[in-house]
Amino acid sequence: MQHQRSMGATRNVRTNRSIANHVAVATLCLLGLAAGSGCETGGGGAGDRGRLVDAEPIVERYNARTERITSLWARASAVIEGEDAEGRDLRERAEGHFQIIPPQQIALSLGKIGNTNLYFGSDETFYWWFDMIDSERKVATVGRHEHITPAKVHALGLPIDPLNLVDALGITPLPTDMGRIVARPGPDKSTAVLSAPTRRGVRRYTIERESGEPTRVELIGPGGVPALDVSLSRYRLIKGLEQDEAPLRIPERIVVRMNGFDGEIRFSLNAVERKEIRPVAFRVDLLIDAYAIDELVDLDQPVDPGPEPMDAGELP
Repeated sequence: MQHQRSMGATRNVRTNRSIANHVAVATLCLLGLAAGSGCETGGGGAGDRGRLVDAEPIVERYNARTERITSLWARASAVIEGEDAEGRDLRERAEGHFQIIPPQQIALSLGKIGNTNLYFGSDETFYWWFDMIDSERKVATVGRHEHITPAKVHALGLPIDPLNLVDALGITPLPTDMGRIVARPGPDKSTAVLSAPTRRGVRRYTIERESGEPTRVELIGPGGVPALDVSLSRYRLIKGLEQDEAPLRIPERIVVRMNGFDGEIRFSLNAVERKEIRPVAFRVDLLIDAYAIDELVDLDQPVDPGPEPMDAGELP
């Protein structure tokens, strides 16, 4: 089968990948939660919502954790449960690998029985989505961060743009300008809820005040609509730390809910490690060849409108 390698190839992105995309988005968020991100859909009790707390020491602990995530590798299992686009019951399970080098190098693969069916990646310039569910028609969709638009986000089936996903990963520190952060009491005395701006919305964090570990994450899109709502639990130590290094923990269990999907996605992390990652994981050009992609879709290439309509006098 002849492969198309032109970045000018265009087509409509198939709508039947929406469920798979939800898994991918949730997995990306999961990566960041492992790296130390967290947000919260609400605050403390009704009497606390108007009260502010000192954000600076919480931000310092949170940022100290993110600075230690120089790389991350993990195995994960994902269970998606809910209803599909036709309202039918849905339950799927997938296995995958996470690889990340902050702040923008991300790679996740998902599949079954040793086969990679989905691959989402990002580097400093590009983001990409490989749909290889149909082995006879492997499609790679590629875009550039600087040209992202809401329409392209929708074409990928994502609730938010890829760079906001990077923010959600917790691999970028919170602003140290306290004027950009609002901190309020959390749902219990040991936590606080911090809100900080993103490119097209707000990220809200519930963080344990003493450890800097997140317990919940929410990304709020334009108009105040929640895009992702993630809860975290069962923290475990990460591997690959230096012998004299302080412990660093990540959540073993993550439950994700997102706008546009009636259900939830549950993740379990295993063998999480901070280690060196091969650069090829973040090279879209090499990955296109390695996975023998059949069709390449450039989201930034203008769609050909076709020939100009003929004047009546030109008709044969």
